[in-house]
Formats: sequence, structure tokens, C-alpha cells
Amino acid sequence: MSSLQAAITVALGLVVIAGPMLWWAFYRDGYDGAASAQLTEDPVLRMSVQEVDRVEAELQLTLPAAYADFLRTRGDYPDNTTVLDTADLIIGCTTEYRHGIYGAPPWPWHLVCIGDEADACPYALDCLSGEIVQTHKGDATARPIARFADFTAFLEAKGAGVGA
Repeated sequence: MSSLQAAITVALGLVVIAGPMLWWAFYRDGYDGAASAQLTEDPVLRMSVQEVDRVEAELQLTLPAAYADFLRTRGDYPDNTTVLDTADLIIGCTTEYRHGIYGAPPWPWHLVCIGDEADACPYALDCLSGEIVQTHKGDATARPIARFADFTAFLEAKGAGVGA
């Protein structure tokens, strides 16, 4: 095989392999560039009353009023990692920690995972006391990394201020 034939074979191979991947990533059915632009302009979502009610129903608890109000009216800060912004994420993460994910002891029923700092050290909201603790790698029985008296104190510590 000549070097020209080898080059053509490699080029065709890249088109055959990379082409579909690039198409899927950028031009697949349903791709909406305007929707992508909107996501970058408004990176956090606000929940409806029904979504907050669903979180409470599926987790079988009552969220503290300050946290529930924040989910419905949130501002741009803290981001959607520090405070999760969809019912599915809150329910899913909490359920995982209640089952002892990543080798951590299972969380009691009254703790809700509200987010983290992308460091696998989630914030646990105690729905009985209103206190928030940052757990070490999800271990709610270990000494917390940080402790906040309530959700308002948590927001103030994160620089969001009251009513953000």
C-alpha cells in the first residue's frame, strides 16, 4: 500500500468513525441551538409548587419553608450544583444516600440531599431541625465539614443573601 493510499484510508476511516459522533453531538434530531443558548443565559431552574410537593411526597417529609420557597423563587446564586434545581435530582440523590451509596452509612429519613460543591461532600438538610450540614463524602454520622443553623444561614454563607 502506498503512502497516498494509506492517507486516504485513514481519512475515510476518520470520516466514517468521527462523522456520526460529531453529527450526534451537534446535529441530531431535536437539537435546538436557541434552547442551548437559553440554558447558558439561565443556568438554574425554578420549581413549580407541584414539583416541590412531589419532592415532599416521594421523600415522605415536609421541607422547611425557607428551602421550599427558595426552590420556587431562586435567583442565579448559588448555582445548580450547590443547590440542586430539579425535583428528580433532589429525589434521586436523597434516595441514593438513604441507601448508603459510595459506602457511606445510610441516611435517616429526615435528611435531604440539597446539593454539594462538586466534591462528593453533599449538603444534608435536616427537615426536623432545619439545620444543614456538609457531610464528608456523604457520611452523615461523621463530623461535618460545615454546619449552618438553617437554610437562610446557608444562603448567607454562600454569598446569596436572604431572598436571593
